[in-house]
Amino acid sequence: MIRRIIVAYSIWITKFCYQISTNYNLCHPDKDGVNCWRFPIAERILKSKEPCFDTFREICDSTSQKSIVSTIYSNIQDLNTGDIWFYYGMDYDNAYKTTISNLLKKGNTSIIFRELFSKNPLVEVYNTYKSKGVNESLKKLNKYELSLNEKNEILRLLSSDLILFNHEFRSYPFISDLIKSEKETDEFLQVTYAIALFNDGKKEEAVDILKKFLNEKPKSTLANDYLNHMQGVFKNGANIKFEFTGFKNAKYVFVDGFTYPNFKYFLIQKEGKWIGEFKLPPNEYSYYFSIDGERVMDPNNPDIIKKQGIDYNRIIVKK
Repeated sequence: MIRRIIVAYSIWITKFCYQISTNYNLCHPDKDGVNCWRFPIAERILKSKEPCFDTFREICDSTSQKSIVSTIYSNIQDLNTGDIWFYYGMDYDNAYKTTISNLLKKGNTSIIFRELFSKNPLVEVYNTYKSKGVNESLKKLNKYELSLNEKNEILRLLSSDLILFNHEFRSYPFISDLIKSEKETDEFLQVTYAIALFNDGKKEEAVDILKKFLNEKPKSTLANDYLNHMQGVFKNGANIKFEFTGFKNAKYVFVDGFTYPNFKYFLIQKEGKWIGEFKLPPNEYSYYFSIDGERVMDPNNPDIIKKQGIDYNRIIVKK
């Protein structure tokens, strides 16, 4: 049987009884030049097993991203019955089950997703961090009877949310514990840890971490670039420069808006100024400064635009 499936404004002809759609248009022969690791995993599972709830749960588990930027939630929906299963923190043994009709009955409302999983170890550790701090939350984490992989998944998710996305650099012990438990030294984890320390005011410690890492792996371009950046030596070919005075007691300044998360676009203090130079592809960008969590417009850029009623500075990077 030949089936026609509409995919991204195109029609995909297939003999299979399922559709897999990931980071590219299946109708394009070169798959948009994207190499998505999830697609072959999902395809292999669906080719060998009948489509059913357990099969899709296995796909969710097998394609979840287990890195510093990890999968936070997944869901499975049965379009015949309207049933929905939500999963949180890569825990695919315990679901929050509901239906489309039950969600619609709630009307126009917002739901904090983690509150649906109040007994989940990740949520309990997170809540402890918010109420009692990072040290107490680590003690709570260690009280659970979890495997090393399960514990590390929680540490990754906490590090990703708190450090990468929310600039809560005081939570750096989460990533420190994660690094200690890893069998191999991970470049991105080490650099993320160093950036967290640097922007929490522990600049010398951050520099030492990168220097030690480079002694072990001298070919690490990422670690070398960030070590130079912390020391005021910016990347060759930088086409954007920021520089302003004030906020001398601030711990950190980030350029927010270029990417999400914006973790790599931080400024340093040098000669009484906040400075930073970066290389961006040609495009139009909107941004603002995040200074110790406070939203501040660029005082040296009068070009301001509105997005959804919010002011941003605008900058155009040409070729």
